[in-house]
Amino acid sequence: MEHLALRGGADNPHPFHRAIALQGAAWLACMFEDWVRLASLAADLQTVASEYGYQFYLGVGQIFHACALATGNIHTQTEQRIADGYQQYMLCEGGMLFHSFQAWKRGELLLSAGQPSQARQLLHGAIELALEHGERAYLVELLDMHARTWIAVGDLDNAERELGSALSTAKALGAAAGSLLVATRLAQLLLQRGRRHEALDHLTRALRGVERDTAFPRFAQALQLQAILAQTISMPCQPEDPQHELCAEPR
Repeated sequence: MEHLALRGGADNPHPFHRAIALQGAAWLACMFEDWVRLASLAADLQTVASEYGYQFYLGVGQIFHACALATGNIHTQTEQRIADGYQQYMLCEGGMLFHSFQAWKRGELLLSAGQPSQARQLLHGAIELALEHGERAYLVELLDMHARTWIAVGDLDNAERELGSALSTAKALGAAAGSLLVATRLAQLLLQRGRRHEALDHLTRALRGVERDTAFPRFAQALQLQAILAQTISMPCQPEDPQHELCAEPR
């Protein structure tokens, strides 16, 4: 990410190379949830793309900039910015490229805005399209988000079934980051349902083979949950207590 950010600097005399480098750096910042850096990189990408007429990369910059803003509370407006960036600048230039990614991020924002039904409809269509075109890059994240829409409405049976399917998909694809994401979500859900041993088993398997010094928020979250489960495996859980750390609804 540091190397790409340097290549995307103003001293690079090739603007198209700058745009590509900034896109790569922004993508990494987004995956590693470095929102401050993402906002800066996305703004630089939008500036270069606008100055030289790179419509596709202007859309990429707008999407990434919206992702950086998603940590705020204006979820509906941010979701619309992602949709506009994709539909107005990217779809006509790059076909289906970025479709799964933008659907994943829009689904997150719709869910945060309290619109689980709209999120589920969007994600269902994106999953169907990804399967039809053999897109695998964000398939696990789409499946995870679809399961989260069921959690949001309290349908834990559907959520557990879909998370199990998503975890199997992640393992089949060899998607370590996806496995961590889904295993953590499934462990939280099983914990909520009083199945602590099963939750710890899923999480432990997902963490095998991952370097312990990985600087990845998703990894840190999984490690923290694993430690809590291991230390309190014999403690009684009170699911009716919403403030209980181990029984809180998965986020």
